[in-house]
Amino acid sequence: VMKKVRPLRNLPSAQPKRATNNPVFNLKVPTPRDMDKTPCQKNDPEIWFPSGENLPEDTEKIKLAKSLCAQCHESTKCLSFAVTNRIRYGIWGGTTESERYKLIRKAERNKNKC
Repeated sequence: VMKKVRPLRNLPSAQPKRATNNPVFNLKVPTPRDMDKTPCQKNDPEIWFPSGENLPEDTEKIKLAKSLCAQCHESTKCLSFAVTNRIRYGIWGGTTESERYKLIRKAERNKNKC
């Protein structure tokens, strides 16, 4: 006789914590319904995850990923999600790892000035 399994309760929210002072960080995180029409869902995932920013063979991958992100209607939300969650790898919202790091550092410096 199989026992009936109760659903889990009080699970933490899937929504990430957001910074409150910067409007870029306060955007809604893309939902799967929003994301199903985006270039990252329609193309090879390898495009968004180059081996490294300074490798010659990845320069074309990065250019392609950024050009696809530029056409995407969710790129601002994607960037906000990546910065808010400090995602280290890949192209998110048209930015590389080092570009996002610079955005995070700049936001932290501005936050400390207040």
